[in-house]
Amino acid sequence: MPLLSSASQLNAAVDAARGCAMLMVFLSHIKQHFETTSPDLYWFLLTTTRIATPTFLLLSGFVIFHLMSRDSEGRVHITLVDRALFLLLVAHGLLGLADLSEMGPVDWAFGRSMITDTVGVALLVAVHLRKAPVSVYWGLGLALCVVSWIIALAADPSGEWARRIFAVLFQLKNGEYPAIDAPI
Repeated sequence: MPLLSSASQLNAAVDAARGCAMLMVFLSHIKQHFETTSPDLYWFLLTTTRIATPTFLLLSGFVIFHLMSRDSEGRVHITLVDRALFLLLVAHGLLGLADLSEMGPVDWAFGRSMITDTVGVALLVAVHLRKAPVSVYWGLGLALCVVSWIIALAADPSGEWARRIFAVLFQLKNGEYPAIDAPI
């Protein structure tokens, strides 16, 4: 007789995979310290940890879907909205305080994007789609991936606000908007 049920084993496997992804995210965050002292280690960390953040986000999405599908009292979505608003309003401002002196207030508020912003938007989308079947998640995810890829490759926005929006949404990084770390 197994010690854990199949659902518990699946949860443990997903948690272990998220832990490995978190470790890789940690390694990707420290890689710049080796750029001059150990270029080979820097290159190794750069190439091997690129999968860390997307993997962590994908696994977190599975966990959120699992939590929301089992939530009979409707409390999970309130928690997720709270976390999303915290990331978009508080973390966005606090994490960018060092950039405020170098950027104008409009660029500081709207001309930069970090992974926390991307996660906040993803949480809000997840809450709005909480009653949707799995096929909607797959279809929407695939469509967003393909459409955003095409737009990012083909877009040539004109106008200041169009360039700013495209920079934040699709990471059209250039000298004008160097503070885009993660496209939404």
